[in-house]
Amino acid sequence: MMTRDMFALGLLFGLGSCVMGYRGEETFAETHDAGPMRSLLLDLPATDVNLDGVAGATSLGWEGSWFSTGGTQKIATQNAQRPDFFYSRLDGVAELRAFVPLDVENLVDLELRRILVPADVDIELTGVHPKVDITGVDGHLFVDLQRGDVTINGSETGNYVRTGLGSITVTSSAAIDAATRWGDIVLDQTVSGGDVIATAGNGSIEVLFADVSNVSFQIDTGGRVDIRTADLVQVSSGQLVRELGDGTVRVILEASGDVIVRDQAWTDAGD
Repeated sequence: MMTRDMFALGLLFGLGSCVMGYRGEETFAETHDAGPMRSLLLDLPATDVNLDGVAGATSLGWEGSWFSTGGTQKIATQNAQRPDFFYSRLDGVAELRAFVPLDVENLVDLELRRILVPADVDIELTGVHPKVDITGVDGHLFVDLQRGDVTINGSETGNYVRTGLGSITVTSSAAIDAATRWGDIVLDQTVSGGDVIATAGNGSIEVLFADVSNVSFQIDTGGRVDIRTADLVQVSSGQLVRELGDGTVRVILEASGDVIVRDQAWTDAGD
């Protein structure tokens, strides 16, 4: 005999099954001729972005899967097949855009495993992406996220990085402008000469410079200032303004936490 509790439990599991439904998956792998491309705009729904620049490449490609839910396996499979990508190019400006029909917008998720692009293009990426990893792109990088962690390795032209919630890690020979409202920032400027501007609203900043002999420091922190370089060693707190050499390289660092600065000579000698 079924008790009231047994009936309630069975009803709960039955409703849970209806909510979960069935899962569908549609994998994709696309390649397109890059042509005379100078820049690439990425307009994508929430997904991790792993983007690699390939020297000498004349095409770009992307691969991953669309995942979906549905009341039956057939509907779930059909839902996963509904989204699509659109690639366009005009006068050297290219755009890769994902299109998701409104009636399945809340039923599908994108898992973008990787994007391959020519190394010399500029990249613009906006939106919500839990994790962004860009490697080997020599062009200018513009990343502006509502939230998500950002890791960049390789730009030779310039880096502009913003995230509302997440950490930022950049290794580059070019100028760096990075800001997060909540998270830490770690920068490695491998060639001296480019300005470095960083703001961590709720976090710390660490910067490794190739050389600081011509740097103009402007630091404002709610924590500790720890500078150990061949040209300047100073441990203090609060604000610091100091010009080294001709001061042609601007370094502006603002953080609620500690600000730590090193140069390659100090690191090589052993911190």
